[in-house]
Amino acid sequence: MPYNPGKTLCVGASYVAVECAGFLASFGCSVTVLARSVMLRGFDQQMATLIEKTLITKGVEVIKGMVPIKIEKVADGTPPILKVTIQGSDGGITHDMEVNTVLFAIGRDPCTKALNLDKVGVHVSEK
Repeated sequence: MPYNPGKTLCVGASYVAVECAGFLASFGCSVTVLARSVMLRGFDQQMATLIEKTLITKGVEVIKGMVPIKIEKVADGTPPILKVTIQGSDGGITHDMEVNTVLFAIGRDPCTKALNLDKVGVHVSEK
């Protein structure tokens, strides 16, 4: 980015989201991590808890059990002001927050269709 991202919302609780939150906080940005459930699912939870506590110590806000449902631009600028509406993972209560940047780290989809893997006998699941 050609400018400071400002107050940043990192959506996701993977190692990518955690790493981005950490380095943005190290740069002096205000950072919030929004996790649908637990941090670093699939990793040792004792270490995940330690990493989460370390992020909080570094000034990162961690919100668990919430997902974004709407993002609106409130004002132009460098960076802009965005209103993010978040909702409980169970569909419950909603809350609005203002940020400058939203970073999604919620998974990856493979781009394998153009590789013609079926021509060399590789079966690829639709999932």
